[in-house]
Amino acid sequence: MTHRLPRRASIGRGAGFFVLAIAAIVFLMPLYWMVVNSFQPAAVIQTPPIELWPVKATVGNYERLFDVGALGWTINSVIVSLGGMLVAVAVALPTGYGFARKEFPGKRMLFAIVMLSMMMPWAVRLVPSYLLMADLGLINTHLGIFIVEAAFPLGIFFARQYYASQPREVFDAARVDGTGEGRTFWSVALPMSTPLIGVLAITAFFGTWTNYVWQLVMAGEDLYTLPVGVSTRAAGLIRIDWGLQMAGTTLALLPLLIIFLAFQRYFIQGVTFGAVNE
Repeated sequence: MTHRLPRRASIGRGAGFFVLAIAAIVFLMPLYWMVVNSFQPAAVIQTPPIELWPVKATVGNYERLFDVGALGWTINSVIVSLGGMLVAVAVALPTGYGFARKEFPGKRMLFAIVMLSMMMPWAVRLVPSYLLMADLGLINTHLGIFIVEAAFPLGIFFARQYYASQPREVFDAARVDGTGEGRTFWSVALPMSTPLIGVLAITAFFGTWTNYVWQLVMAGEDLYTLPVGVSTRAAGLIRIDWGLQMAGTTLALLPLLIIFLAFQRYFIQGVTFGAVNE
């Protein structure tokens, strides 16, 4: 019996790795197929059979992509995504800290509203947000596109859980020394928030970069972001330019993939925020 248990454990571990490997291949295959087809002419993409390696490799799709304005679209995407990231983090950190460490009337109700807003589809907020931006004169501006990211309920939830998990004694010691609430947040809470800031920044950047519907509604042609620009140029009345579509989608995914690979440890740490009890 003592010899069978390790063997069973190793068999189970091997079976688990096998299942994960199969799942990884299944999920990565569409991404691989997209990248391969971005280097093939549109005629090859639309002609069976499906090719898993470039038959007539070419960078023509990328050349056409930049000829129609991909550089400007990329710059707009970076400006909007960085702006949305900064606004989202700047709002989520102090708000989450207040929910975690302060007592005030209506606290539970307000936090319940934040949680409920996480379940609200973006389409519900689309028209009111557009009307608000129109009243403020921010239609077709970078600010108008990314300022809505200030409403970042997931970031507020993460921040609240993170600060609630920190030792209360640290904050109490600062107050005993006569430090005000603002100074406590700035000097005590922020320095210990590096993992939290990483998670919030990456999540907000991803969310802003991929917020296609809002960017399509808000941006004129001169402020097209990469997703909007690619979709409008690749789609035609008769047919879709699949070569341009594949190249544009690959280009749009590259920044997200690079950021994820560089900061994936923050995602792993972020998973534990919601599991910590006060």
